[in-house]
Amino acid sequence: MEYMSQRSGAVDLQEAWSKATVDLQSRVLSDSAAGIWLPNLEPIDMRGDVVTVAAPNAYQARYLESHLGDLLADCLSDALKHSVRVSFIVMPGSPAQRLEPPQPLRVPPPRRKEEFVSSPLLGKYTFDSFVVGASNRVAHAAALSAASSPGGTYNPLFIYGGVGLGKTHLMQAIGHDVKTRHPRLEVVYISGEAFLQNVLLAIRENKMDAFRERFRRVDVWLVDDIQLIASREGTRTEAEFFFTFNALYQGGRQIVISSDKPPKELLLIEDRLRSRFEMGLMVDIAPPDKETRMAILEQRAESLSAQIPGEVIDYIADKVESNIRALEGALVRVIYTASIDGCAIDVGLAHRCLEDYRREGDANGITLDAIKAMVAECFGVTEVQLASQQRIRSLVVPRQIAMYLARKHTDLPLQRIASEFKRHNHTTVLHACSRTEQMIQSDPSIGALVTQITDKLRRGSTM
Repeated sequence: MEYMSQRSGAVDLQEAWSKATVDLQSRVLSDSAAGIWLPNLEPIDMRGDVVTVAAPNAYQARYLESHLGDLLADCLSDALKHSVRVSFIVMPGSPAQRLEPPQPLRVPPPRRKEEFVSSPLLGKYTFDSFVVGASNRVAHAAALSAASSPGGTYNPLFIYGGVGLGKTHLMQAIGHDVKTRHPRLEVVYISGEAFLQNVLLAIRENKMDAFRERFRRVDVWLVDDIQLIASREGTRTEAEFFFTFNALYQGGRQIVISSDKPPKELLLIEDRLRSRFEMGLMVDIAPPDKETRMAILEQRAESLSAQIPGEVIDYIADKVESNIRALEGALVRVIYTASIDGCAIDVGLAHRCLEDYRREGDANGITLDAIKAMVAECFGVTEVQLASQQRIRSLVVPRQIAMYLARKHTDLPLQRIASEFKRHNHTTVLHACSRTEQMIQSDPSIGALVTQITDKLRRGSTM
């Protein structure tokens, strides 16, 4: 093939690349793994109809070639005015591994009129998509009753259970159902971390009256992960929660609360708050039995338009027992690996993907240093950049994922995790965890990525 000269080829290719990436960015989700990693790519050569593109590591090269290769080739072909193919190579010196220059300061936009905001209700969390089994049947029935008759018999409703068992799903399903059945009622779903941030904002800006007005007039109040408020040092946030709770309860408004433990085990300073929780209906969600786990996997596979053999469903359900989030993550990992390797989904592949899986709660020896090193390698950045003050997206996302993994897989205090990433306040870690969980829930590629990083950490191997 004829080789295009270095000078003229470089100019033409760079111009075409700029046009193509603008076109491509409009077609991919910015929160997806593809959207996050697109800026890491760099065109380095064009010979005939093949454009060679560099990625910072083998993992990103494989992923982007599989998920963006054809689309990128189409965009480049349009920009170059002739058909080309794209070939990916690994080049550690590509843009993602160079320290990006500081961004110019920008004047923040005016604050919206509604200052104290709630958390979003995600469309996938409905009663229709909730798989009912022996472990969650009572909680599901109570949630349905609370949604159909807000402020009725089951008020307050307190749902508790371990991580990843479906509490958030039920909470948001109540919100969606109330909006459908009772469109005139105001529903507020808020995480414990978001409530804490709103209290801090109100105190900092001397707007407690506005805060109280915002949250004491709602009809249905859904508070997820109350343990984040219970573990808060000091009493102001807990006191504001107590008074908000009382105002709503006395007004006959429906209150639903979730926690990772029952009220008696919460670190509450206010005993009267614990008694308020216990005066309603308390229901727990236990780990699902195998039949329920298989049903969850089948539903998740259907939502991903994936054909999964029954023996693979059976294998994964046997392997992952205690956590629905881990169960779905294992399935996504198998599907993702099959798409990357171009192989069939069978028990052999499932075994290869999950052979080193450890049940949640097992000692796994994962350290913060290992997490930082693994995330940095995966995203093609440096550990120094993870702890920098730069707020560019290519660093913010891996930094948030690293904090999330540190909180989930180590016993380090929140303040220690914050300081390791050069953050002054432990609430930064809580925000990072909340944001990462939102990304995992809304984008399967991020969920698969976090699952794969976790598996690699457990095995002590590299990406």
